[in-house]
Amino acid sequence: MENGPKKAKCSYCSSELSVPGGNVGNLNRHLRTKHPTIKLVEDRQQPIGSVDPEPHIHSVASVETQDPPRATSSSQLSIKNYTRSTKPLPPRRRAEQINEQLIKMFAKGHYPFRMVEDVELKKLISLLNPQYALPTRKTISESTLQNFITSAWKRLKVKCRKRDKLSA
Repeated sequence: MENGPKKAKCSYCSSELSVPGGNVGNLNRHLRTKHPTIKLVEDRQQPIGSVDPEPHIHSVASVETQDPPRATSSSQLSIKNYTRSTKPLPPRRRAEQINEQLIKMFAKGHYPFRMVEDVELKKLISLLNPQYALPTRKTISESTLQNFITSAWKRLKVKCRKRDKLSA
């Protein structure tokens, strides 16, 4: 779906949002209400002479716009430029990647699943990514590990099919 000149598209839920005159109020409201787990950082400093009633809010969420870049003060990126410079994965996909890496760490290092209950590991993970919650031992053993195994089998089957096609 193509966005009009006054539209933006949320990279998390693909909702199309109105951005009249470059005002990001609708974007901020959407992120707060529909994606409350996305961390927002408010920058209330405004350039001298600015009369912007909305605080400048930068988010780790990304929004794709079709507007041409707007002139901004040298200290503030436009939304389009900001999302190009820091476009993270959606939180769900990022959590899946972290969970997968945890499984690999446990398997390769022969670590016990109870490590996820360690207070210092929890602090470290919280510092690295406050939005990520470590899974419990039970979750790891019953679903995360099973999901990883299923995914690995699927990747292996695809590789075998490709190899078989090449050798045929």
